[in-house]
Amino acid sequence: MKWWDDLWLNESFANFVSYLSLDEGEGTKQYEGAWSMFLDESFWGLTTDQKNTTHPISVEVIHTEAAFDMFDGISYGKGAAWLNQILNLFGRDIFKEGVATYFAEFSFKNTKLSDFIKHFNKAAIKHNSSIDFEKWSHTWLKCAGPNIIWHDVTEENGKISKFTVQQRVHENGTGNQLRGQKYKCAFYDQDMKVKKVIDIVTKDDSETFEIPELVGEDAPFAYHINYQNKGFAKFKIDEKSTNAFETHLGKIEDPLSRK
Repeated sequence: MKWWDDLWLNESFANFVSYLSLDEGEGTKQYEGAWSMFLDESFWGLTTDQKNTTHPISVEVIHTEAAFDMFDGISYGKGAAWLNQILNLFGRDIFKEGVATYFAEFSFKNTKLSDFIKHFNKAAIKHNSSIDFEKWSHTWLKCAGPNIIWHDVTEENGKISKFTVQQRVHENGTGNQLRGQKYKCAFYDQDMKVKKVIDIVTKDDSETFEIPELVGEDAPFAYHINYQNKGFAKFKIDEKSTNAFETHLGKIEDPLSRK
């Protein structure tokens, strides 16, 4: 980075790509703990982001000594979560192209955040993304505090009759606002086996929306909101699922999901 303002990107990128490489890289398929470590850092970031001392991911660093204050859960956990969202929300093609063209132009050079944003924005436009990458990034990088997300589900006779996603901003955080992100929700049966996984995409202009495609589906034994830790928010588990996890958590085979 050209200056300490972008120290977080240096650290977040190194962390996120290391976990991605451990999970997908040739010769590392036997390693199953990558995303578990990433989850720990996500929790660190989320804990820090809920405090009244939280700050945006990207902030101005006045002098070198102040840079030491940036080694925290926001720079590591939340910053990496933003990169994870680029991969999951915008897609692998945009992520790969953004990284490739960015490194091609700035190999062995110093950069600033706007350089990074520029290349990913070009990739998003090239691949006809419906999301304005620059505007979306601003809600993540310049606004402090997490979002709170939960599901209101109505069930009748063993079927889902209404599935509503709710979100609001956490009380702490300067300029906190809703932000778009993509996460997963898994449906478990009584043996805590995954019956179904759905993708849910939130937007920055809607506190509540319904998912009509789920109406009439068999109601699961439990709903796992933010399955596989794709999203970054304070996800609130519904009472039915909380009770199921309290009594059947040990039946879940996936260590990441149990965690």
